[in-house]
Amino acid sequence: MKYLILIFSISLFAISCDKKQHSKTEIINLRHQPIWNDNEILLGTPRLFVLRDSVMIVGDFKTDSLFHYINRDNNIKSFGKRGQGPKEFLFPSSLYAYSQSDSFCLFDANKRLVSSLKFSDTIATFNPLYKTFPYNHYMVIPVNNSNYVSAGIYQDAYLYLLDNMGNPIYKYDCFPYRNDIEKNLDKTVLSQAYMGTATTNKDGNKLVFVTGFSKIISFFEIDKQKIILKKEVIEGYPDYEFNKETVKYKGISRTSPSGFLSVTSSERYVYALYSGKNYKEHGLDIDYGNSIFVYDWNGNLIREIQMDISASQIRIDSKDHFIYALVRNPDPMIVRFEIK
Repeated sequence: MKYLILIFSISLFAISCDKKQHSKTEIINLRHQPIWNDNEILLGTPRLFVLRDSVMIVGDFKTDSLFHYINRDNNIKSFGKRGQGPKEFLFPSSLYAYSQSDSFCLFDANKRLVSSLKFSDTIATFNPLYKTFPYNHYMVIPVNNSNYVSAGIYQDAYLYLLDNMGNPIYKYDCFPYRNDIEKNLDKTVLSQAYMGTATTNKDGNKLVFVTGFSKIISFFEIDKQKIILKKEVIEGYPDYEFNKETVKYKGISRTSPSGFLSVTSSERYVYALYSGKNYKEHGLDIDYGNSIFVYDWNGNLIREIQMDISASQIRIDSKDHFIYALVRNPDPMIVRFEIK
């Protein structure tokens, strides 16, 4: 499943925020290539997807094992059980690679637990790091200086910068609001309307956050003590409902276009998978998209990629040669697209 700033002067606004970024953009069309035979890996409802070097990990909510580990030789190992036990999982909601090690960061939203995972061809090692009570995160991503950035349903922030034990160091609280009315809404409403996902560069000092219910992409720098917005591209706001008396979030409008589904990055570019579909016309197909918008790390749109098959998640290899994607054809599978 699926993120403007305080304006101090007109010049700052011009530098850091683009309402729209339309010019003559290169559009390329890509055709998918199967990676395995249909019977080599059977997926149920894949949600999490991570790629590092030649290793892929897929988090699947409807198979006996929650995770599938695929190495450079296309050997597939499955592991991870549901449950309350110390090495079991309830609802893994984010999975990212640590930039400075060969481990991965897994966040279980139901257990509110951040763990490190290390994989080999025969075994997966889980190491619980810290609990996240009382914070209601849905995403925890490792950044530089052994810190983390989190997104969640918060009363006082859009994003948190966390230390290595999950304690907040900094609260970034500026939502990309459409007007003063929205600006002054309760942040628990805004944090649900502007939910999203993120990617970082290899050094962990740059982060891009995309919103799932609108077409907004934000480019940040991360230092030891702060999250700094460098540029924000806004091409649409979410259409959502909330109870005006209780100020409780009610949900996204059935006619509101879905936003970005997934974001991935190399050292050169950021790739954002976009849906643009609404629930009224497309139902659950809103979770799949054919368009990938490619930006540089300064937030400039470089090109648009059109895929011949809809995807729910994408990952780019380190050399910008291949895009790997979770698709339905008609069953869930992993394919790749060669960028020529």
